[in-house]
Amino acid sequence: MQNSYDEILANMVGVAREAGALTQGYFERFRELEIGIKGPADFVSDADKESEQLIRKRLFAMYPDWSFTGEEFDPVTGSDPEYRWLVDPIDGTTNFINGMHYTISIALRRGNETVCGALYNPAADEMFTAIKGKGAYLNGKKLQVSQQVDVGLMAVGTGLPTSNIFTFDGFYQRLEKLRNPIGAVRVVGRLGQLLRIRRLRQTDWLL
Repeated sequence: MQNSYDEILANMVGVAREAGALTQGYFERFRELEIGIKGPADFVSDADKESEQLIRKRLFAMYPDWSFTGEEFDPVTGSDPEYRWLVDPIDGTTNFINGMHYTISIALRRGNETVCGALYNPAADEMFTAIKGKGAYLNGKKLQVSQQVDVGLMAVGTGLPTSNIFTFDGFYQRLEKLRNPIGAVRVVGRLGQLLRIRRLRQTDWLL
């Protein structure tokens, strides 16, 4: 299967772009969306549901025996349980419903390992891709870690949860320890947006 991950990833990219085109239609009129609430600071829109339905339909058409876990509907266990799609049809719904950048996130698990993934920011036409052991790419260009070695010039990108959202014990204390020696902390939200900011070399760490 390793030799065919390139083909699988290419299919994932195509599906992510199609979902991106669908969601952008909603994004352009985000102020008119009807919003549902699943839990504390956990929102859903028709765009989330339609995006997941589209992704599920396309992936099952190509890989009918594999399993699927999405954010908006019940998971499906296929006849080949070794492979499972993990999908967030709009990663950053809070961003989305407020007119800020979001991503379409698709990953493939084989057993207990994530073997490839595609994360698409439709608003900026940025496609992040990765195959295990082969590095990560943005629009076909390989990503590199920051070369900054002066801690005082570094910036950290993170997201700050509201008080009614679970976070791990000691989060704010650890952030405070990091905040003192570094140049800046930037609150940029969801993982997809963090990746985008990091790619633009506006942060050196992700937290």
